[in-house]
Order: sequence, then C-alpha cells, then structure tokens
Amino acid sequence: MLHPTLKPQHVLAHSHLWGEFDTQEIIEVLEQLRPNNMLVLISSPLDASGNVAGIKPTAEEEWFHVKYHFEKYSTALLEEWATLQCPPTSLFHLPRPNPFIPRRFELYPPSADTTPDSLPSDLAGGPHHRLWFKQDLTFKMPRLYVFCGIFNPLVNRDSRCYVMTSLFIKLVEDELTEHAYMADLAGLYYSLRMTDDLLLLRIYGFDEKLPQLSHDVASAMGTLQVRPERFEVAVESLRRAYRNRNLKPLRHTKSLRLGLLLPQQHSAEACLAALEGITPEALQQHARAVLHNAWLEFLIHGNASAEQATTIASDVCTTLGVSQSQSLSASFDAPHSYQKQRLRA
Repeated sequence: MLHPTLKPQHVLAHSHLWGEFDTQEIIEVLEQLRPNNMLVLISSPLDASGNVAGIKPTAEEEWFHVKYHFEKYSTALLEEWATLQCPPTSLFHLPRPNPFIPRRFELYPPSADTTPDSLPSDLAGGPHHRLWFKQDLTFKMPRLYVFCGIFNPLVNRDSRCYVMTSLFIKLVEDELTEHAYMADLAGLYYSLRMTDDLLLLRIYGFDEKLPQLSHDVASAMGTLQVRPERFEVAVESLRRAYRNRNLKPLRHTKSLRLGLLLPQQHSAEACLAALEGITPEALQQHARAVLHNAWLEFLIHGNASAEQATTIASDVCTTLGVSQSQSLSASFDAPHSYQKQRLRA
C-alpha cells in the first residue's frame, strides 16, 4: 500500500520532492552565511617541518594527542570578504538534464523457448567473450543486471599486479564520479572490484538507459589516462589502507591465515613494498595489458531480449579494447579451463 500522503504520480520522485516553498525561511538561512559566522577546518598530514598546511601546530588534543592550531580571522580578511562582489547571475544555472532518467518501463515479450524455470542460455559470444543470458519471467520488473568477469592472470599474478589493479579500480571510480552520481539518481548503478584472478564489473538498474551506462563505464576503463595528480591521491589512499589493515589483532590473524590458504592473498607489508615502486607509466601499461589480453564472460539477466544482450556484451568488449588476436581464448576455451590449469600448477 502507498503511504497515505503519497500520490501515485510521485512514487519515483517522492524522496526528491520539496515541501511548501517558504521564501522567508530561505532568506533567514542565507542571512547566516556570513564571513564572520564561518568556521574553516583544514586537515592534513604533518609535513617534513612538522607543519600542517604551512602552519605550526600550537596545541594538542587530550585524548588522541592530535596536534592542531586555532586562530581567528584577521579584521582585514573579514573586511575583504565582506566587500566581495556577487558573481554575475549568468554563472548560476540549473543542473543539466540527467541522461540516465528512464522513460520506458514496458516489459519485453517473452521468447518462445524461455520459461521461468529455464537456465541461462549460452549465446556463444565471440572470439574473446562468452555470453549467458536469461530473460526475467519471474519478477517482471523493468530492470536489467549485467555481470562481466574480466579474466587475466595479470589481474592478480603477484603483489605488484594486485596493487596496480587496485590502483586502476580507484582511478576508474574517480573518473566516473559524476557519471555514477547522475546514474544513481536515476536508479542505475555499477561496481568494479577484484576477486581472485578477475575483475568483476556489475551494472544494474532500470533497463532502458543501462546500455549507455555500460558503454560509459567500459569507455572509462578502456581509455583511462593515468594523470599524475590523481595517481598520487589514489596511491596515498591505498597506502593508508595497507598501513591500517593490521591495526586490530583479530584482523591481522585473519590476514595471516588467508595468506597461508590462498595464493592470491597478499600481506599488507608486501602491498606497501610493491606500492612504492609503481609509476603512472607502469600503471598505464598494466591497465592496457590486462584489458587488451583478457577473456570476458557475461551473465545478463532481466528485462531484455537476446539481441539486446548480445549488443551490450559486444559493445563492452569493443569499448574496453579487447584484442581479438591476443585474447586469452587462444590459450584456453573458457575461464573454467584457466582455473583448472591454475589448480594443476
């Protein structure tokens, strides 16, 4: 049942709707946005001179002994801020239209050979990918789920490859921040993570605009240019994560146990050592080698036809830049064969 105050036409947008427009309340809030009513917090690691953002800490917090400095704005600075001119109104504009908002919610007609209990069909794919597809006849929702496994031993061959793949994921996510936000508002989502020897790409949500998001994500992965300034941010983020990984004894014990059981499990110490020797150029080469020589396996399930599923899978492969002549399919028929080879080794 709908909430008693929710109208049917507001089901999709109810969480973004505003209540009564009160001009006076808006003015009262804006009047509080004054320079003399502003608190600025600057957080940064200590530099080589023991300063934070060029300022020498003058006090220490009593519980965690964090050094800090507090000072008031100078009168001259407040007067300068108070006399700043408002920028021209032409600089302010409404957000651009969200390209991921769906307009079509109809269900595809079921194919003749598909039943709710049938297993996913093997649609073969191409020389560098395999596609499994199942049209949803159970939940009957205008939603689609795309799972893409990107297989390549370079993903996690050793601690250096593991760290470079982790950096690649962080930079792709950084590149897609704006896209992911717009898609999220429209009920479309993606995730990219590493597991064992593969990259797992997952895209799901309303089906109409999902091919556009899958193309954008694949394009960000396939054409990523490692910018030094964003590279340093990703490196520092991973460095903190590796340093903090074993702070808790229980987690440290678990890491040691998994390191003995799983060959793909790398210690925090090994990851930190590998991280220090990686350059933007090395990461660019690693990303290109992982994608160009990969084998892809898709599972597409939901509101789509077999033709549309085939189009999505082919577009992802092409956009990622997978090389047909150098694909891993030349050395094994499918990821399952690769797993068997790895186990025998």
